[in-house]
Amino acid sequence: MKQAAIYDPYLDTLGGGERYTLSVAVALKAMGFGVDVLWSDKNVLVKSQERFQIDLSGIKIKNDFFKGKALVRKIYSMSKYDLIFFVSDGSVPFLTAKVNWLHFQVPFVGVGGKSLINTLKFKGIGRVVVNSLFTKQIIDKEYGLQTDVLYPPVD
Repeated sequence: MKQAAIYDPYLDTLGGGERYTLSVAVALKAMGFGVDVLWSDKNVLVKSQERFQIDLSGIKIKNDFFKGKALVRKIYSMSKYDLIFFVSDGSVPFLTAKVNWLHFQVPFVGVGGKSLINTLKFKGIGRVVVNSLFTKQIIDKEYGLQTDVLYPPVD
């Protein structure tokens, strides 16, 4: 079974962006992926299920290897995944799964998006997604990208 990892640095806020991120997890599970949410609080999925009324059964919590680990260990941990869906805080992560998707849920500006280091990091990211045309226009300009719009689900 293919494995996917989901990382959202704001997961415990349980807001609309987190509903969006967990909807991606549910969609990946429906596509046959084993899905791990990377987080330190094992109760976050229970809280999310109650808050958003979505079925997260079969989705697992795994320790967040993006925080506080050496680069070599992060690379090793990422290599176990076929796909990583990573929610950005404005920075561009170094991702090494087979397939890497980066999501910008906020239209970040003035963050040096077109820097050389970011350009190099984007080489390993197969898809950059945003949740609206408004965010797309700003992110595309700031980072010099052509992002894809993946709209939030509607209940």
